[in-house]
Amino acid sequence: MPVTPLHIKELASQLQPKFHQYPDTKTVVCSLFLPNGYEVATGSSLGLSPDRFSEKDGEQWAYRDAMAKAIDQLWRIKTYEAMDS
Repeated sequence: MPVTPLHIKELASQLQPKFHQYPDTKTVVCSLFLPNGYEVATGSSLGLSPDRFSEKDGEQWAYRDAMAKAIDQLWRIKTYEAMDS
């Protein structure tokens, strides 16, 4: 079965984010997991100045970064599966 953008979009919609802010920093990371617990990708927030930092903004940036990486990774995984079957 060929891999399609719609299939990748459906998989991406199933990804579950988990966030972590490192203590005493302005760095937030987001890891995206499939429902079975497989970690697809991790992204991080930009280094914002301390006076402009908000945890919510850090999570949004980290999520965007992780999702871009996850979509690339999902294409790789599903293309490999299609070629291997």
